[in-house]
Order: sequence, then structure tokens, then C-alpha cells
Amino acid sequence: MSKNDKLKKLQEKYSDDDISEYETDTDEEYDEDDRVSQEFNDKVLEFLQVDDSIRDLSKEVSALKKKRKPLEAWILNYLSTIGEKVIDIHGIGARLRRNKSETKKQLKQDQIKEAIMEQVNDPIKVEKILKSMEDKREKQIHVNIKRTSKKNDD
Repeated sequence: MSKNDKLKKLQEKYSDDDISEYETDTDEEYDEDDRVSQEFNDKVLEFLQVDDSIRDLSKEVSALKKKRKPLEAWILNYLSTIGEKVIDIHGIGARLRRNKSETKKQLKQDQIKEAIMEQVNDPIKVEKILKSMEDKREKQIHVNIKRTSKKNDD
């Protein structure tokens, strides 16, 4: 299906009325001339098309990962049984390697508190240190578009 066909399909799926019902957080007045609203509609349609594609591909990837998981478990078990860490796959020039990695979990506040308490032995100082750490944590703010569906009020 070509890009134009997909765009037409989206235009049929999402009417101009659906697209025109948007709110803006700015105080600027927008003219209702065709250039602005048509450009906006085109961008919204393209956004929806890309978003739909991402959703479809995500479903496909999820299904493939679900299919791959038992195969991976079987192969890992087999490699462990035969005592091999690497096997060459002849014909396609690839290898499968049994890999093991170890990571540490994120520190929890109770663990930090306990470690500081072992060294300081003063609950008031420990609380002050933890409060100071919390206050110094950087915050990240992300602004994006969240797509939601209207609920039918029947």
C-alpha cells in the first residue's frame, strides 16, 4: 500500500471534524484560513498514520518475541547440556553464543538508609542526609503527545 493510499485510508478513518476539534494551550489566535488548518490536518493525519504503523509493528515485534522466548530457552538448555558456550551455524555464517551477564539492582532508600546508619549511628543525621539526597535529585520533564480514544457516552 502506497503512502497516498494509507493517507486516504486515514482520512476516511478520521474525519475532518475529528481532526478540527483540537485545543491549544497558547493564547494566540489562529485564523481559520485553509492554509493553517489544512497544514495542521495534514500533520495530524501523518502523525496518526505513523502512530498506527508503530502500533502495528509493536504488535508484530511482541508476537515474534513471544515466539522466540521458548526457542531461546530450549537452545540455552541444549547448549548447557552439551557443555558448549558457542556454536557455529554453518551455511549462514552465524554463531550462537551462550552469554551470561550480571547486573546490580537499583538501590532502594531502605538500603541507603541502612548503610548510612551503619557508619553514622545517628538517626537524625541519616534522615537529613536522605532528605538532602532527595532534594538534589535532578528532574527530567518530557512533553509529548498522548493519543487517546474517545469513550462513547451511551
